[in-house]
Amino acid sequence: MNKSLFFISFIFLIATTTLAQSPWVLKKSGIYTQFTFNTIPEYHTLFNGKGVTFETSRLVKDRTLQIYTEYGLTDKFTMIASVPYKLIELTTLNPSYNGPTENIPEATKVNAPGNIQLSLKYKILQQKWVSALQIRLETPASPKTGISTGFDAFSIFPIISVGRGWNKFYTFYWLSAIIRGNNYSEYLNSGIEAGVRANRNIWIIAYSELMHSFNNGTRPATPFGIKTVFEKSLKNENKIGLIANLAGSFSGRFVAHAPFLSIGVFLKH
Repeated sequence: MNKSLFFISFIFLIATTTLAQSPWVLKKSGIYTQFTFNTIPEYHTLFNGKGVTFETSRLVKDRTLQIYTEYGLTDKFTMIASVPYKLIELTTLNPSYNGPTENIPEATKVNAPGNIQLSLKYKILQQKWVSALQIRLETPASPKTGISTGFDAFSIFPIISVGRGWNKFYTFYWLSAIIRGNNYSEYLNSGIEAGVRANRNIWIIAYSELMHSFNNGTRPATPFGIKTVFEKSLKNENKIGLIANLAGSFSGRFVAHAPFLSIGVFLKH
């Protein structure tokens, strides 16, 4: 039987993992670290996997604190870690809800880690076009009654990505499989990101992703978004910057029918 979570706000992952899925690796001993705060404003509707939405019994607040870091082991191998901490709250009863009432959860708060991801990326090609192969391991999140901070299963993501950069433009594409244990459906994941340099310090970036289940027959999840990156060069080739991100989804299964907002700061050495 394929499992589903009551709330899956996987769009939170998109803002940082599009970076992880790029084909570029760091130079040896290079470090990139990013801190982000992500939020879905209070919402009460979810996509049901069939192209329509349904009402939740309570209003939901979903926020995530996340640290993402890369480290260049060599000029070809980069190690990546992503650690989210979820702050989820079920608040007042939803006046638009007209479903069963016997199992409505109590108003509650859950503050707990989400799915931690560890990856190893290997540079395959470094010419005009670059490509990389990546293996990602995702650890289980602890399930909670009526609410969850992530998948309660180990997962493996083999990922291949290809891209190219020009002076004021870049783009990359990726394809991966998402293999989950604990009777979850496997997924095919693909996506594209493209960025344009607006001026010396600002990039405007758009991205889109497709997540299709192999087993449960639901409509593919289609997260998309746009983000603005401000970066400032420091001494010794260091960079510091800010990221603002706005995302959403056209479809999915138990995915919030609401905009996703995030803001972050990063340091590259």
